[in-house]
Amino acid sequence: MTKVGIVDDEIIICETIKKHLEDLGYKVNDYCLNYEEGIDFLKKQSPDIMLLDINLKGEKSGIDLAKYIRQHYNIPVVFISSYSDKKTIEQVKEIKANGYLLKPFTKNDLFTSIEIAISNFYDYNTNQQKENSTQLK
Repeated sequence: MTKVGIVDDEIIICETIKKHLEDLGYKVNDYCLNYEEGIDFLKKQSPDIMLLDINLKGEKSGIDLAKYIRQHYNIPVVFISSYSDKKTIEQVKEIKANGYLLKPFTKNDLFTSIEIAISNFYDYNTNQQKENSTQLK
């Protein structure tokens, strides 16, 4: 069962996402409301994928959390946001996010984004490992 982490500063959105994910058969132990809770969650829960809002309350954003994930974990990241301006999209592209889901979204949108992100992430990593092992021979 795929374990999903959720970071969004709006409890109602977290609860909605959690319910949708559980209905779809994903495991969601809890959700996080800010950067610090997200870091703690990553250390304790070892999720398979993280869903991150971009704008979080506090000094650090979802972009900052994604950078931390890229440095310390090998898992896919999908942003969930109501922002689609050029500056935001450029920041997301720099991090090489595995997905981007605009709010509001449906349960099916959520399912599609997660499944595609996981599939592409692990396919890419498998191909990278094959290339690296071929180069070593």
